[in-house]
Amino acid sequence: MQPGAKINSAYYCENVLEQGLLPAIRHISNNVFVFQQDGAPAHRSHHTVAYLHSNVPVFIKTENWPPNSTDLNPANYSA
Repeated sequence: MQPGAKINSAYYCENVLEQGLLPAIRHISNNVFVFQQDGAPAHRSHHTVAYLHSNVPVFIKTENWPPNSTDLNPANYSA
C-alpha cells in the first residue's frame, strides 16, 4: 500500500485480510479468536461485514463496540 492511499472494501478484504492479517491470526491462535476493527469506511462496508461473517469465527461489529469503551481504554484518567 502507498502511504495515504484510499483503501476500498474489496481491496481491504482481498489483500489486507485474505492475504495478510487473517492467515497470520489463524496461525498464532489456532483459529480461535474474536475479530474486532474500528469504524474506517472499508471496515464497516456491507462487503467487508459479509466477508468477516463468512471467514472469521467471531466478529464484533463496529456498532457493538463503541470507541470510548472502557474495555478499549482500560486506563483510568480521572483524578
